[in-house]
Amino acid sequence: MFALQWEYLTGRAVARAYHGGQIGTDPEWPPHPDRVFQALVAAWGALGEPEAEAVALRWLESLKAPDLYAPEVERSGAETVHVPTNDKAAAVAGFHGRKGRTFPSVLLPEGGNASPSGRPFAACALVWPDATSEDAARFREVFARLCEAVTHIGHSRSLVRMWVGAEDLPEPNFLPSEGGRGRVFLRIPKEGRFDALCSAYAGGGKAWRRPSVAPYQSYVIPAPQKNGPEYGLFDPRLVILRRVGGNALTLLQTLPFTDALRGTLLKAAEGVGKELISGHPEGDGTPTKRPHVAFVPLPFVGAEYADGHLLGFALAFPRGLSLEEEEKIWEAFTRSLDPEKDTLSLVAGASGACELVPEERPVRPFALRERTWCDQSAEWASVTPLVLDRLPPRRHQDFDQWAAGQIVEACARQNLPSPARIEVGSVSFVRGVPPARNFPCLKRKDGLRRWHTHARIVFSEPVAGPLLLGAGRFRGYGFFRPVLQWGGNSHDD
Repeated sequence: MFALQWEYLTGRAVARAYHGGQIGTDPEWPPHPDRVFQALVAAWGALGEPEAEAVALRWLESLKAPDLYAPEVERSGAETVHVPTNDKAAAVAGFHGRKGRTFPSVLLPEGGNASPSGRPFAACALVWPDATSEDAARFREVFARLCEAVTHIGHSRSLVRMWVGAEDLPEPNFLPSEGGRGRVFLRIPKEGRFDALCSAYAGGGKAWRRPSVAPYQSYVIPAPQKNGPEYGLFDPRLVILRRVGGNALTLLQTLPFTDALRGTLLKAAEGVGKELISGHPEGDGTPTKRPHVAFVPLPFVGAEYADGHLLGFALAFPRGLSLEEEEKIWEAFTRSLDPEKDTLSLVAGASGACELVPEERPVRPFALRERTWCDQSAEWASVTPLVLDRLPPRRHQDFDQWAAGQIVEACARQNLPSPARIEVGSVSFVRGVPPARNFPCLKRKDGLRRWHTHARIVFSEPVAGPLLLGAGRFRGYGFFRPVLQWGGNSHDD
């Protein structure tokens, strides 16, 4: 194993995102491994192009795609700096104007990993697991010299300190995909990259040309580590889709749009993908006996001015899918995209229409972050009403107690621990969520209306989400949010 670590000395990473031929206006995060490799090659040039360092860089590019650790960032920004223009006509006329330039960046969180300099900002790391211990030891001093010569990664304003990692390495949170589609695509150095960069920058000055784009590698985000047994049937790595067009939506439109999303993907699905999306074996109207994909809304709730409007939707995959099964779902998603706009268009009849794109921005609204819905908590509250599996008996003295019993059974079916306390009611315990009676009602096959209720569930130990309970859990109902760790209502989207 071989590792390199670096920290951003100002707490700000300045780099502009690159999108297949176009320079984006968003900041790049996480930093692409090839961007780090380019910084190392630039350091090699600054040192006078020593042969030992060239051999080391060629060895590094021959390794498999590295694991990456990059801390989650909370904020982004675009610094505007006014610089002198290069307008010769204006200069001759005696006018030396200044033009504003923006530098997209992200702000690094404080704390995190310790670094040799003792700075408070979290450090990043690249780890090559396939590097042999002999090679790692052989090149350690060479890379130590290269790291000392690295001044910035990305823009020259993005000052860094870099070192060879050995101890106290953070656990990578971006891992190269081994065949299934990853959630993130990053540029990586491969064999020949060092020579390509040398050729592009040979001669300097007017002879310089922009180097070719490094190949992309898909990366997966590993599931969060949990302290204790795994609970629940759904994978905590949600596929988050951001609304970018169409009608403004609220939580009350959950059902028509989750049905539209499910139906759109189902039309493009093939083979086992149909069963995983529809919940029915192909050619059979009976429910499948295996867990399948759930479609959930992502609303602005739980904050002081929360109003329940939808920022997007998410797909929750069942746990334990093989890479081939995941790929079938991704294939259906890809075939559903508009080839011209690269968006997923949903039409939900009288409820309106909207356009979705995969959420890939480094800094996201609170509602479009996985941990908002999947982090560990002992206390959970519904943001869409829980639909009870059975109708209450004709004679019952305490509806709340009967409903609580239904919720206990629903938790057992989801492989969740038995709740220590349950509260039910028509009003949600999360700010910004409409009352249960305002949501469109789910009906049974015989036409009878199912019972809907909001609920607050407290477990005796923390469990991780996503938490989906009740008869409508695959269609966006019975979707819960952890409440305690966020301090109630302290976040704004």
